[in-house]
Amino acid sequence: MILVRHAKSVVEPTVAPADWALAEGAHEAAAELGRHLRGARVLASTERKAIETAEALGVGPATTSEAFCEVTRPWYDDGDAMARDAQRWFAGETVDGWERFEAAVDRFAAGVLTDAVIVTHGTVMTAWLLSASFVTDPFAFWRDLRMPDAWEVGRNLTRCPTS
Repeated sequence: MILVRHAKSVVEPTVAPADWALAEGAHEAAAELGRHLRGARVLASTERKAIETAEALGVGPATTSEAFCEVTRPWYDDGDAMARDAQRWFAGETVDGWERFEAAVDRFAAGVLTDAVIVTHGTVMTAWLLSASFVTDPFAFWRDLRMPDAWEVGRNLTRCPTS
């Protein structure tokens, strides 16, 4: 299984994050990443940025699933405040307005297919990897994710080449 964090999107605070399109150059970055991925079944979040990333990968048609959508949380104008709350959430704390950690992990796990490329989002992907014992420092892993980024999940977790 390969988990892909979507490519960079255009952040529009007046538009729901699920409707954000990919930023300039992001389709090309996803296509370059796709050249390094094996053809397989492609699953994607129902969010626009994930669907566009899945299509740009060019490894096959994508089937969408809400299982892979990002963690429900409020909008943050302050990136530092968002990071602090993400760190608390990964540590198991209840954060006001955030989907429960266990609910996000269970939702994601219910959609996982081991022979698929799954295009998803950084927070929910990190939570599932933590729950499956693939990461031990979820905040550092989440903070260091690229857009796009791909990780092969096998016996170990291995970053896929991006260029």
